[in-house]
Amino acid sequence: MSPTKPLSAGEGGLVTTDDDNLAQELRIGRDYGNPWDYDARFAGLNARMPELSALVGLSALERFPHWLERRMSLVQGYRDNLADLPGLTFQLVPEGARSSYKDLGVQVDPDTFGLDRTALARLLSAEGISSRSYFDPPLHRQTAYRGDFAPPALLVTDRLAARMITLPLYSHMPEDDVDRVCDAVRRAHVDGSPHAV
Repeated sequence: MSPTKPLSAGEGGLVTTDDDNLAQELRIGRDYGNPWDYDARFAGLNARMPELSALVGLSALERFPHWLERRMSLVQGYRDNLADLPGLTFQLVPEGARSSYKDLGVQVDPDTFGLDRTALARLLSAEGISSRSYFDPPLHRQTAYRGDFAPPALLVTDRLAARMITLPLYSHMPEDDVDRVCDAVRRAHVDGSPHAV
């Protein structure tokens, strides 16, 4: 529930479960594995949400449905604006499911779009538009974990990670900003250069 999340409480997290045993284990785990007698049952961590963060989270929870709809509307604006460009693939949300769109990830196919993800990011940056490659390197390529996998263990993951870019998206984002980003993506696709400012 950090500030970049659609439902923010400053910091902290939330778990929902209908499993009473799991709920109890999680409650113990959030307090160093200590079930209140200072005899830790397992290695836990300090994951207790401060009261102020909980208050912020409760307030945000009341507005969350509105902000979720807002984000979905902004994403639809991106989809509508960029639907005719070859080489861009948006997240597929299965029927009956909803995404909170914490990030708006788009896959860029360099062969059909005409630029790779890195070149697109540079052109967007030249126009003052930030983008990120949150998912690269993928987990199995990160220093802490790569010793457990013999490359190329996850070929599809590697391909997707190299092609993903996240476009700007936040709950208070004006529609004009979506249009501005889409215009910049279109210019990059057409001529591979930023718009003269």
